[in-house]
Amino acid sequence: YENREKISVFLGVASFAIGFLITMILTSVISKKMGTSVDVVFSELEISNILYAFGVMILVCKLNWRGDSTFVKKMIIRLSELSLGVYFSHSLLMWAIGENISIGNLHFNIGNSVPECLLFVCIIFIGTIIAIAPLANIPFLKKLVKVS
Repeated sequence: YENREKISVFLGVASFAIGFLITMILTSVISKKMGTSVDVVFSELEISNILYAFGVMILVCKLNWRGDSTFVKKMIIRLSELSLGVYFSHSLLMWAIGENISIGNLHFNIGNSVPECLLFVCIIFIGTIIAIAPLANIPFLKKLVKVS
């Protein structure tokens, strides 16, 4: 973080894009061969995921954090405070929802395709934050779901 001025934004964007594309392409190819959506390339130690995470880290470090009232800063602080609760409770929401999500006439299955799997991940993440955020304001329960 101390040397963030020396690292270019281009390196962050390129690393992010290359890592994301490799992960998406490998996942799509392997899923088509297997006939179902698989997560064998989502390991933390896969080179594509390391490139992706490196790019995200560079881009976040390049953000201007001056001022206490920036929206991005407030959101990152709030999400980091709730990270413990999200970590512990996302599997509960996954269990409650199951592998199928129905919204009106739209039906999504986590095993159908990569885009449906990514949509499922977003729904779980947002749903968990919505479920955990009110608990962070209750005196006894906030110790279980909020890092302060």
